[in-house]
This record gives sequence, structure tokens and C-alpha cells, in this order.
Amino acid sequence: MRAIWVRLCTIVVVIGILTTGCGTATLPASEQADTNIGETGVPTVEEVYRGLEQTLKRPGYVFHSTIGSEMPADPSSASGTNQIWINAERDVAREEISPSPANRIFMKSTSIIANGKQYRLDPHGEVSELEPIRCHGASAVISLVLGCPGPIGQWTTTVETGRYDGKPTIVLVTSGTVEGPDGRANSTGRRHLETDTYLPIALEHDVMEDHGETKTTVSRGTGVFTNEFVPADSLPGNFFDPASIGYVEHDPADQLRATHWGIPVYWLDQLLDRTGDLPPLILGSVEVPDYPGPGYQFNLNYHSADDPYGPPVLTIEEWSQADWDANDAKNRAKMPPSWENPCWEREVIELTDGRATIFSGFTLETLHAPAPDGSSSEAACPKQPHDQFIAQVEFGPTFLFIQAPGGLDQNRSPYDTREGMEAAARALRPFKGGS
Repeated sequence: MRAIWVRLCTIVVVIGILTTGCGTATLPASEQADTNIGETGVPTVEEVYRGLEQTLKRPGYVFHSTIGSEMPADPSSASGTNQIWINAERDVAREEISPSPANRIFMKSTSIIANGKQYRLDPHGEVSELEPIRCHGASAVISLVLGCPGPIGQWTTTVETGRYDGKPTIVLVTSGTVEGPDGRANSTGRRHLETDTYLPIALEHDVMEDHGETKTTVSRGTGVFTNEFVPADSLPGNFFDPASIGYVEHDPADQLRATHWGIPVYWLDQLLDRTGDLPPLILGSVEVPDYPGPGYQFNLNYHSADDPYGPPVLTIEEWSQADWDANDAKNRAKMPPSWENPCWEREVIELTDGRATIFSGFTLETLHAPAPDGSSSEAACPKQPHDQFIAQVEFGPTFLFIQAPGGLDQNRSPYDTREGMEAAARALRPFKGGS
């Protein structure tokens, strides 16, 4: 029974303090924690995560937190220190776990979150590539700071007000139950946050082992956060580069070569050289959906060649024309696509062996923003220039949907322009490694 509860304690500590010490997975919506904002005007769980993201986005600065944890000195002890560094603008993070000598659960490790992946260096010198944990609609780096429910068991997260060290706090309360063959473990973690910034202050958590007639405390511990913002240029240039911990880059095009897609495949090559004033692009990953039914075959994520581990600046979904038509008809029956809004414009461009349609329009935020005089602008198109662009490209049986992800702030993709969409469409070429 002890081995089972040691494993359960590992999961509990993961959501509380050492968030990369266990298996990782993106939680589907049906498994994400419930929220309860109460009746006191406290924020929702999602608002807390979004609020912290805004706090951490400081141009030119990196958030650094040192978390000291204390657990009972027994075989399930998880005492130690871990540090995290987050550049929220680039959506990258680094975590270094330093357990105490008596620690029996965690080993020293270093992890980097970049390019939508987690790269973990273990004490044996092996580097593994994992899917980082995300929850409550937040990015992996924000989820790293605030934690996520465990990958197994039943969990709920609520928000309430509290006090820590004599000061008022916002408290994220995560409670869960994990079933074992001889009983269950009940866990409650209380993460205290600053009321205005949502920066973490401390974590208190308890785990109770339930054998039916008796309950025994398995572990009770605390974690204290020491936070600061440091200049980004004070860190080594490769600090968030997976290669800095020994990761050897694989060829993302191997995914394209390994599968017979049934349609001609198009891409922008491994590296797209500079096109006019636009930055060069490098292929970061090839994502294949894991859900059944007709949909896009794969998604190509292109990054700025100057920041290959930052967020993608151009994404290309590749469909069969038949699947796109079927999906388009199904979705239109529910709601017209955004580019059919009368405020959007379209332009058809002839390409060699195909054609592209460039759509120029507005984000929902722009369309629904109030006019300068305070009246609603929904009845008329905004007077400002277009601020969202997509391209649809047809090459016989192959259909490509091109977007430039990002917001309207300094993180906006340089390809999110009419010129960027046309440049991407014209640069498409057949993939010669297979089809």
C-alpha cells in the first residue's frame, strides 16, 4: 500500500509545487476542473489564469520564482527547491528542480517549455520530449506557475478569498480524489495569490489516506514563492533553447515522410528565406490531429527563424478538398464562417497549378468594439484598417488554410497582413519527400 500512496503523493505535489515531476497531458474540456466564483465577487479560475498572464507580460523582462517546499522527512518526502523562469511574451519557460538529500520521490531535473513542447533532462543525462500540461484555457507556461489538476482522478478547482502572513489573498483551492486498489487518497491544495497581480505567494496542501474505517495523514506541506522580474538580457542567450540541456533537434518533416496522406502535400520547405520585409521562417512542428472523422490531415507550424522556439507566426492546415467541403458545409449549417462577414473583403490570386483567396477582415474584438462616441459599431463596419487576414489555397485535391496566430499587441505575427498571406501562398511548393 505504501508504494501506491508514494505514487499518489507524487501526483499531488505535481499540482502543488513541482509541476513537471509526473506524466504530462493536455486535459480535455470534459476533464478540466469545475469553477465556482462564489457570491463575493472573486474572479473565476479562468480569470485568475488570464490575469497572471497579463502580469507576466513585461517587455524586456523574465519572471523568476524560487519555490521552497517542506514535507515530512519520510519515504514520501518531497522537500526541496525548484526555480522557474518565464518569458511570457515568447511563451517559453525553464524549470530546475533541486530536491533535498532526503527526497525519495523527485530527482534533480531541468525542463524547458518551448515550441509548444516540454523538454526534460533527467539525472541520467537523457532528454525526453513531452506534451506540457495546460488547463483552464491557459498556456503551458502559465499553467506551470499556477498548477493543473492531476492527470488521473477527479478534481475540482474553486476560487475564494483568504489570508496569508496577515495579508489578504486570492486562493486557488484544488481538491481531488485518487482511487487505489486498497483505498483512496484525498488531496486539498490551497495556493495563495496576490490580490492584484495573481502572483503566487504560498501553497499549503494536505493528503489524507482513506482505508475505510480510519484516515491517516500521508503528507502535509507548504511551499513558499520568492518572486522577481529580471532583465531578459541578463540571462544567457540560449537559456530557453532546448539544445542548452542536450536536446538534439529532429527533422519535423519526418512526420510528413512517414505517412501516406492520399493527397499531394505542399509546404514552405524546411526554411523559407526572407520574403521582402517579412522575416524568414523555419518549420517547427507537424501536428496530426488525434480525433476521428474528417478534418485536416496535419498542421504545419512555422516560426520566425530568429526565434525558432517562440510562438509560431504562421500555421498551415492541410486538407483534402473533399474533407474541407464536407466540414465547411456542416459548419455553415450552424454558423457562417468569420470571413463571410460583410466587413471582410476577398481577393483571388492565380498561382501556378492553383489559386489562392486572400481574406482581409477584422477580429471579433474590433468588430464588437464601441465607436469613439460610445455607440455600438456592430451595425457598421469599423473605419480602421483590417486587422486579421487568412488565406485559402487550392491545388487540385489539396486544400490549405493559412493563418498568422497572435494578438493585436506587440506579439502580433508579422505575417498577419494581406502581403504576408500572399507571400505565404506564393511560396508554397510540393513536398518531394512523399505524398
